[in-house]
Amino acid sequence: MELLIVTGFSGAGKSSAAAALEDMGFFCVDNMPPQLLPRFLELCLASRERYEKVAFVTDVRSGEDLLLLPPLIDELREEDCGLKVIFLEAEVSAIVKRYKETRHHHPLDPGGGDLKGAIEEERALLGPLREKADILLNTTSMSTNQMQMALYRALSGSGRLTASVTVLSFGFKFGIPEESDFVFDVRFLPNPFYIPGLRDLTGLDSAVYDYVFSGGGAEDFARGVADLMEHVIPHFLEEGKSNIVISVGCTGGHHRSVSLARRIAELLTEAGFRTNCRHRDLSH
Repeated sequence: MELLIVTGFSGAGKSSAAAALEDMGFFCVDNMPPQLLPRFLELCLASRERYEKVAFVTDVRSGEDLLLLPPLIDELREEDCGLKVIFLEAEVSAIVKRYKETRHHHPLDPGGGDLKGAIEEERALLGPLREKADILLNTTSMSTNQMQMALYRALSGSGRLTASVTVLSFGFKFGIPEESDFVFDVRFLPNPFYIPGLRDLTGLDSAVYDYVFSGGGAEDFARGVADLMEHVIPHFLEEGKSNIVISVGCTGGHHRSVSLARRIAELLTEAGFRTNCRHRDLSH
């Protein structure tokens, strides 16, 4: 099990870090009171298949309960549960600028009268947690995308995020899916619609799937799409986009597109991407 505790200064980017961790496959819980952490961890350990990677975000919003966290971290490390503590910080000037841009109030300055004083008070309160950090990120000069990549490198030693890829089949006569990042037209392939016994089936049926792939052109096309995605998706990740939608269309969205979407999703899964396959127009 991988367990992360994410903490740090308000305005240093904890919310963005949580979003990045979710893209990495972590189940994230924001602002959980520290005293509830051991019990929740027990539940996660009892359901390892579902909660293999868990991240807890906590900060001064917990009030005095935050004082419970440093000794709790020591206890968890003795239990050898794969704990890492991530601490995000930034210069005072950067935090002040971010609060002015968002017009939010610092949790220690709800009235908005003394932001710098609240920041300094928070620094003092979080000092013991900062000393427990395994990963310390100063986000002063980082964009959200840069912070995401720095976080991933710190956790894995690699600059490559694992993208979440949806391969979506559709029928052109019902319109191109608006959520598409890439659209591929497979209407050049032989159409099972005109084959007796296949018309009323779909690409989910082996008879249709085997017919679509019988000539070799479909397999070459699917592998070409997968190769292209392996090349371009890392560049999307560098720009902070980790959810990719690949749409594959035929005339009605029942036969060729469904078959190709299945195969492309299979190839991308083999390549290491988190992949799911959906078929938009099967009900039409």
